Amino acid sequence: MPLFAAAAGKEDSPDYRRELAKQLVRFSDRRVERYWQLIGLINGWPAQPSLMPPYEWFMAALDASS
Repeated sequence: MPLFAAAAGKEDSPDYRRELAKQLVRFSDRRVERYWQLIGLINGWPAQPSLMPPYEWFMAALDASS
């Protein structure tokens, strides 16, 4: 997590990890991901792997570490 904190110009701390977890929860939604998958299908874009499993794992790791 130190790299995420450094990229945000913040210090890695339990408070920062809680803040990052809240942001990820707010902006990670399976429905939104599915929407973009369907838009891609309609437009003939290459299929993309789901990012939700890694995001869910990361959010759980943040919760466990803060």
